Amino acid sequence: MADHIFQKKGESTWYVRLDIPKDVQLAFDNRRVLIQSLKTGLRSEAMERRLAWLARWKADINAARDRKLSERDEWKEEIQELTRRNQASKAKWIPTLFAPRSKDNAPPADVLAYTQSIAPILKELYEGGMEGPVAAFIETYNEYLEGLKHKMSPGEGAELGVKISDAFAKLHMEITAEYYDLSPDERQDMQELAADPQSYRPKSPITPARIKKLRAFLEKVGKDPKTIDTLVKRVELFSAYVREKGLPISFDLVSAYLDQLTDAKGVPLTSKTKKQHIWAGNTFWKWAIKYDEDWRQQYKGQPSPFEKHDLPVVKGESVSWAVFTRTDVERLHVAALEKEDKPLADLIVLAAYTGARLEEIGRVHRDTITLKDGVPIAFSILESKTDAGVRQVPIHTAIAPLVQSLLDASEDGYLLKGRALGETNKYGNRLDAVGKRFGRLKTAAKFDKSFVLHSIRKTAITEVHRAGADVSVMPALFGHETGMITFDLYSAGPSLEQKAKVIELLSYKFDLA
Repeated sequence: MADHIFQKKGESTWYVRLDIPKDVQLAFDNRRVLIQSLKTGLRSEAMERRLAWLARWKADINAARDRKLSERDEWKEEIQELTRRNQASKAKWIPTLFAPRSKDNAPPADVLAYTQSIAPILKELYEGGMEGPVAAFIETYNEYLEGLKHKMSPGEGAELGVKISDAFAKLHMEITAEYYDLSPDERQDMQELAADPQSYRPKSPITPARIKKLRAFLEKVGKDPKTIDTLVKRVELFSAYVREKGLPISFDLVSAYLDQLTDAKGVPLTSKTKKQHIWAGNTFWKWAIKYDEDWRQQYKGQPSPFEKHDLPVVKGESVSWAVFTRTDVERLHVAALEKEDKPLADLIVLAAYTGARLEEIGRVHRDTITLKDGVPIAFSILESKTDAGVRQVPIHTAIAPLVQSLLDASEDGYLLKGRALGETNKYGNRLDAVGKRFGRLKTAAKFDKSFVLHSIRKTAITEVHRAGADVSVMPALFGHETGMITFDLYSAGPSLEQKAKVIELLSYKFDLA
């Protein structure tokens, strides 16, 4: 069946078939073969239709192999770390574990508390099918608790301490084997690794466990989720490259990695995008050198291989988002109205008259708007990627009636309709749908990929600058740091009145009827 198609006995319909390699059958629920009806009785059509299924299945098989490779590193890392901890505990605390007890010979309070905490975990494991390993552990643990009640010699105490420590390690290994569905051969590898933890050397030192720790650190220091996801993805891509090449991490390896980077269509990445990969790698390196003891010892004195790379400047390569002219923005507003997309038209107006970012406009709520004599005069941005982005923005007098009408029509208090609270996309943005509609609108208007909604923010900043705005007020108005200690650190910032003078310099020919 070299062409992978066949007909069942007594049927005229053609089917496509692909054997699943033995090493990944577990990922396909232990199936050995994939079969799909091609819903045609014509062999020529079947030959054509089979290609899509074969491509999909082969991609799934490759993905399963990649996952298995990653998981192999994960469980081996876990067993290696577990064994190291077990060895360290024996060397450090076991000889002094059995200090003189109280007269009633009762176990210490901390041991009793720990015993109570692990009871439900053991019950869950037992009911989940691990009766044997749990029963063996409980037997040793009971022996341990009994030992605590009696006076022991240092040798007896150390011997029992070693026994309970090994029991913990053995139970953990059983749990790991179950979680990762290890085969008999892999279980044997696990036993050998436990006996000699130094025998495992990952093909890439940027292991899944280290990447998880990096993510946890970035979340702890308050990096926004989108930045974290992008950074981690790029670190994972580099780690996969290291595994593939099997070479130590060096400046030359990073340089080769950057040279081969392409987008989904196979087009080489721009220097600007490559710099973002360098930034991600550098972030990992600095974190690992500072917070990962093993990494620090392994790469002690070695400078970051992600620094000092010279990237070529390609002619025509975009350096930054382009800027719409005032006329461009007006034309896009007309196009949105012609499509009868009032929410998109309103977004364009709000972006043009405030210079705010999409996610900032999406969070404007009745509770964040300041009124004066019943008229909306400003809104507060309470969340931003930077401290400078948290600010109060005056509402241009030309759009005050629009803001009021949007508030009056709002069902949830938000200025623009979007995802409901708690149903935002994974990065907390309410207006991602209308933002995508803007992308289709500007493309239909013949603007290339260098123009985005953020380009309207640039339009607003450009317009007030050219109109003679006070440059000391502009950064605070648009949520940027000045880079000057006097303004960024010591000044409380310009007043709302000063900001309003700058905003009022904006003028567009929008149909706001």
